[in-house]
Amino acid sequence: MQTYQPDEAENLWAAGEKAEREGNLVSALIYYEAAINQYLMMGMEKKAATLQKKVGDSLLSARRFLDATAFYRQSLNILHVYGSESEIGECYYRLGICHLKLGKKDDALRHFDAAEFYFTRTGMKSKLDEMKKVTSTIRD
Repeated sequence: MQTYQPDEAENLWAAGEKAEREGNLVSALIYYEAAINQYLMMGMEKKAATLQKKVGDSLLSARRFLDATAFYRQSLNILHVYGSESEIGECYYRLGICHLKLGKKDDALRHFDAAEFYFTRTGMKSKLDEMKKVTSTIRD
């Protein structure tokens, strides 16, 4: 059985960030996926969820909306067990943005509603205000 050290996963994450800074998202994703897998094998689910959300953010920025949704969903699966409500709200919000960009208004609104629930519970007024600006154009 192979054992993994947290340093290995951290190094893979750093290599992914370096590749991304250099404009090579494909290489970055390979490093990120390897780091996520190592975190999961080490039982470091929260760390894996943090990186999955970060990968979703990178894909969202690259306008790869469908790919981003997969990472946000993976992150949410873990965050519902190990994460904070503010992190859960952030993932739902970003899922809403992705679905909006994909033209899936009903899915977007469903995710925005979930984000609103978590943002309200955690008192994240600035996030609520930001989200309301986005949703005001699609609610009607």
